[in-house]
Amino acid sequence: MNLNDNIVALATPEGRSAIAVFRLSGRDTFSLLKGVLPLSDIEPNRIKRFLLKDSRGILIDEIMFTKYVSPHSYTGEDMVEIFSHGGVATTKRILNFLSSLGFRVAEGGEFTFRALINGKLSLIKAEAIDAICRAENTGIIDSYMSGFQGESFERFDRLYRDFLNIMSELIVDVEFVEEDLYDIKKILSPLREFLKEIEDLINGYESVRYYAEGVDVVIAGNSNVGKSSLFNRLIGEERSIVTEIAGTTRDVVDRRGFLGSIPVRFVDTAGLRRTDDVIELIGQRKTREEIERAFLLLYMIDVERGMSEDDKEVFNKNRERSILVVNKIDINPEFRIDQYENVYYISARYNRGIEELLSGIKEFISERIDTSARSIIFTERQYDHFVNIRNGINRAIDVIENNGVADMVLFELNLAKREFESLLGKNLEEDIYNNIFSRFCVGK
Repeated sequence: MNLNDNIVALATPEGRSAIAVFRLSGRDTFSLLKGVLPLSDIEPNRIKRFLLKDSRGILIDEIMFTKYVSPHSYTGEDMVEIFSHGGVATTKRILNFLSSLGFRVAEGGEFTFRALINGKLSLIKAEAIDAICRAENTGIIDSYMSGFQGESFERFDRLYRDFLNIMSELIVDVEFVEEDLYDIKKILSPLREFLKEIEDLINGYESVRYYAEGVDVVIAGNSNVGKSSLFNRLIGEERSIVTEIAGTTRDVVDRRGFLGSIPVRFVDTAGLRRTDDVIELIGQRKTREEIERAFLLLYMIDVERGMSEDDKEVFNKNRERSILVVNKIDINPEFRIDQYENVYYISARYNRGIEELLSGIKEFISERIDTSARSIIFTERQYDHFVNIRNGINRAIDVIENNGVADMVLFELNLAKREFESLLGKNLEEDIYNNIFSRFCVGK
């Protein structure tokens, strides 16, 4: 990102819509739009109707626009927002026109990145804005709002200062007290109390992460047991190809949806059978990867072949997070598997037992996800930093308890301190910033 560029972006989704919003920002925004918009005719933060025309005087669209004068804008720079009619052709036409004036099309998150650099918001608040834009269910919004309103940053910053106070006790002794007189164990109790607070934050996020990000429900089993038919039933459309030929599905097919308020990714996978086919083997490797990631595994067998030793091996390995699904009961309604509980008998072809299975899936998920929980940590990046902070403090405590030297304790605490600084956006490298903001929406 070149922060000296003047940038423009469509801030609303592309496609058919009632209106479209364009954002423009940069030090030369007003001068580049001189002669195009009557910016001098309106006060900042006011809105004006106008007929937008190109350099030949040809009408582009009837618009509304407003201006924001630095530093009183989202980015802290001079900004203009244009509100036009929606639609693919209209938005492309306006974006091309604005680009021709000298504005570069913004990268993802560039407006928010400029706001961060110009001191308009913290990195934590920037992440909250992105999380709000990406939120898929209403129940998790409260956690994101705590970040947007500054609660998360204040808590994280307070923890950072508390941590520095604990470190300073040891640093003062190391610097100014004779080695045989200071006692590094005096920070042991404060570290343990501090660690408990970190653990509470980590546990809080772990209790809501699936509610926020959704769960993977993976359908797996041998070839031709009806996995794709079940997948199509669960998502309510013919997404996967269904034939009598074994090995039809050779890749992962997925579809996102909701069960209640919880986002769910249903996954159809390649059949797990013995084969020398190179393409099938690649598909089976992907199947095993999806099984490893699954929150819930729907392991399928059918009444014709029953449960093989290979089936038992996969199912038993993942039994704690699996439901056994027996398909094709239309062929043999009396077929039963006695050695397992939580078995569902269905006919994917004739839509029998599907509602009962869906109820079982919902029950499995709802028993393991607390939809009422809230977390002050709301991104994986924040979570990873707190896990590293916890690990660093635990190592420091181990050194103290094993009569280690103060320098080793400070080494571990300094590692945790750097994690805090990265968490809060202090002294981050440019490539890390780029990685964070590249995931943002264009126009945000």
